[in-house]
Amino acid sequence: MIQISMVRKYFTIGFFQTNDEHFETMRKMAEHISVIFRTPIASFEINQQSDQLTMSIVKWLSTLQPSVVDLDIDTTDDITAPTLLFIMDNIKVTDYFSWELKMNTPDFEYTKAIDIPTLILSHSQGVTLKSILNSSSRVIVLGESNLTFCDINSFLKHWLKGFNPQLEYISIRRLMEGKAIEDDIEEAFQIITKDLNVKEHEEDGRRPMQVRM
Repeated sequence: MIQISMVRKYFTIGFFQTNDEHFETMRKMAEHISVIFRTPIASFEINQQSDQLTMSIVKWLSTLQPSVVDLDIDTTDDITAPTLLFIMDNIKVTDYFSWELKMNTPDFEYTKAIDIPTLILSHSQGVTLKSILNSSSRVIVLGESNLTFCDINSFLKHWLKGFNPQLEYISIRRLMEGKAIEDDIEEAFQIITKDLNVKEHEEDGRRPMQVRM
């Protein structure tokens, strides 16, 4: 299924379990709309596609226009490292990028700077510390990360020194094997906060906790 909608001067495209024939029809339709209304694609969504078709779709998009505002990829099939690298290197996302992978891609590793304002990755094993340190993101959410406690400590130290000045929010969910983090929470905390001045948060009793209008 292919979904195309227009909002003001932009339009969005969604691919849902598309085959090659449907993709060709959509491609012609999208290019036709873009020419007639002089309208770029603002939001791009790819759902439940094969790796091969995902690569075809992103290659087409990268030749159609230089950037897209939002990109959302949700795949149920295996997606290969070359496809992930192509997406990261060739699709410029100006606001929001999310990928929801159902499994890890072991041979994928990304070390380049990530220049996407909002980055949300369900499986981020291939995203390295170097990539995060060089990023200009406002929001970073990493799931199933391979970053170590020492990596997180290094990131915090760099951030306190003025790196990643645009960053407003970061969440890192580590991939744990063998035992839960609760089993060594104290050790993990000591590593993450090593050489950092950590203060416990204290609630201000004078500060209102609720506002009713």
